[in-house]
Amino acid sequence: MKERPLRPGLDTKMTFNLKSPFIAGAVILVLFLFFRLFVGGWDFSYFVVAGDDFVDSGVNEIKTQQGPGYDGQFFYHFALDPTGNSNTGITVDHPAYRHQRILYPVLAWLFAFGSWKFIPFTLVLVNVLSLLFSIALLEKMFEKFELDQRWSYLPFLLSGLWMALGRDLAEVLELFLLISFLFALSEKKRWLTVTLATAILFTRESSVLLIGPILLYLAARSMNKFKELIMLSFPLITLAIWKACLYFLYASPQVVEGSNNLTWPVLGIYQGFMQNYQAAFDLTGIAEFMIWIMHFTWNAWLVALCATLIIKRVQGIPTYLIWAWISGLFFALCFSASIYNDDWSFARVLTGFNLLSFLILAYGKRMPSKYFVLYTFALTATTVLRLWLRP
Repeated sequence: MKERPLRPGLDTKMTFNLKSPFIAGAVILVLFLFFRLFVGGWDFSYFVVAGDDFVDSGVNEIKTQQGPGYDGQFFYHFALDPTGNSNTGITVDHPAYRHQRILYPVLAWLFAFGSWKFIPFTLVLVNVLSLLFSIALLEKMFEKFELDQRWSYLPFLLSGLWMALGRDLAEVLELFLLISFLFALSEKKRWLTVTLATAILFTRESSVLLIGPILLYLAARSMNKFKELIMLSFPLITLAIWKACLYFLYASPQVVEGSNNLTWPVLGIYQGFMQNYQAAFDLTGIAEFMIWIMHFTWNAWLVALCATLIIKRVQGIPTYLIWAWISGLFFALCFSASIYNDDWSFARVLTGFNLLSFLILAYGKRMPSKYFVLYTFALTATTVLRLWLRP
């Protein structure tokens, strides 16, 4: 496949006015945080969604709920002590596996200057800054390539991103780093590109499914440049070393447990559908099943829009972006029922892939129909409402 050249850009400064996506985003974020904190009793630890199954209240007085809680409590544990050696009062279900995603908790730890008291606040702060910087960078990126500025609002259209923001999860930071990586790549800043790729893998190692094909594509175009090949392999080598260190530290194969989230194509989707269908025996179950259907339908619709552009070979879409999207689609089809049994789960896990999908539409200059936009707003509003009504 031949490389499709990007449009030449404009080197202009970004303006911040009332119509700016950045300002609008800041206002939306303030409202979201206000209501989330209001529901949580003005306690930032409410975002952690810690469950009493994993919290020793005698050691840690964090706000808890009955049951297992959610993954944010494990990021909270490593933010309290990035080495994982301290008794934080949090029992980690799969310590080696959770420890892989170290960048988000380390940043929260740095912002808090290591103070346990400020960690619940800095976990939220890192995500808020990541989301705002994502919008600002998208504004600059779309201005550079003379694309519709309305696409700068796209982070607010991703339901999974709101879930991550409301529950102290790493997808918001992952999104910012992914946007930064793609922007640095378009600027042909190789060392910055490689550094950001490494940072993404230390945020969520599963991101290799999206950036791996891009690195391989660049390597294939640099076969005669040994130094550049070594540089492009640096993120993958670093991730392998980090996994090896965790393997020996914990003497556990949990560092490769992510492979348990993969199965035969479509099988996981079918099993997730059936689990939700069989659980729809009361009003709560029916509502959860309908929301699962809404999220899955939205993702399928978005995939169809992108596939149409790729099949038609629409000009303007970077080739490396297409390969990353195809890889993301393949693995999305191969995710197991452990991902697809819950709409919170697959909507969040597919956030990076959804970003690539929106970028393909933006580069292909394909603005979705008003029906898709309305559906997206309805789904996002439903997600935000659920976050206000429940932990």
